[in-house]
Amino acid sequence: MVSERKASWELIQKARDLWPPKFETIIEFLTNAERISSKNNHLIYSYKATLFHGLEKFDEAIKYWELYMKCQDNKFHPQTKSNIKKAEKQQKIDYVYPWEDQLNYFNLKKSNNNSSILIYDEEFIKNIMKITRIDKSKTLKRLEISLEEFIENARSCNIDEMERQNWTWIQRIWNHRRIEFEHNGIQYSGFTSKNLIKNIPKILLILACIEIDFIQMFLQVFIKSAERFQNELIKIEKLLDETNESEQERIKLLKFKYNSIKNFMRVKKFEEEDFGGILEPKLRWEHPCEIIINLQPIIEIPLNYKWFIIFDDKFDVNTTTDEGYEKLKKNLKGNLEENIDNFLNCMDEKNKFKNINEFKKFIEKSGFMYVKNNPK
Repeated sequence: MVSERKASWELIQKARDLWPPKFETIIEFLTNAERISSKNNHLIYSYKATLFHGLEKFDEAIKYWELYMKCQDNKFHPQTKSNIKKAEKQQKIDYVYPWEDQLNYFNLKKSNNNSSILIYDEEFIKNIMKITRIDKSKTLKRLEISLEEFIENARSCNIDEMERQNWTWIQRIWNHRRIEFEHNGIQYSGFTSKNLIKNIPKILLILACIEIDFIQMFLQVFIKSAERFQNELIKIEKLLDETNESEQERIKLLKFKYNSIKNFMRVKKFEEEDFGGILEPKLRWEHPCEIIINLQPIIEIPLNYKWFIIFDDKFDVNTTTDEGYEKLKKNLKGNLEENIDNFLNCMDEKNKFKNINEFKKFIEKSGFMYVKNNPK
């Protein structure tokens, strides 16, 4: 049986994890958690106070900061008193854990007339495409998309469809840039969340441009390799026809190889059922921030965010790439080509195996574990 304290904590966790966030639901979860058990009140009051303060609901913030003080040791009182004074003066606080992502979401919606849909005008999109330094005409031509079609598709963004992780990733870019300034001895008194909110639409468009650039590069590699994939499938089909029905292990093995190649080819066609997007932001807490290009089972490479997002000394996005960008793409392309070679070498018939399990071990050891829908 779950204890009252644990049941209360589970509601607190639900409040923190709710995404996209809804203010009323978050408060409801926290209030119900308080009703179940008083043993988590120090957290509940702190979380409520921080959220109200971050949303500039200063009267409610003062109420919960005062309740929080009654639950805590004296050593926490100086900071809490400082927060109360700031609320009385209607000033913001810097530390808004655990609501950084939620507050960015709420503030972006507020700046967008409480709408979840960001609308970009054509000039804004063209300007973003310029600062990415991507050869857009070459990229769009390879994808058989006109500039007008790209602009039409990029005209809007639904922030409710953004994963929570994306918001955290953007926040960490911002925080690290601020720390860099401090380490360099540059004081920037104008740092506010408004600067970040203003830049989020830019960052989202930049990521869309970078993604389109990488997609065309990956497609270029796969188109070049298409004949090799097809030849391997034809070879296996011929071997299946020639194999005696009594050789069941052999048949299983050949079918497994055939399906593995088909699945591999599905990844390269970016089919939705197998592929959710090549730029999948992930965080590694020992580093400021990374983006991981995730195209499994072929490639998964971490890249430092500086390749993509650069802020100027006014904390405004002014560029996304430096002169090393083409070198980066060249390295990725080479890595992808090498992985395709390795994969096809694994499938080659000259690699003889006694049974399907032996082959599975070999292919997994080689780093290719994409075996969905294969026969058991």
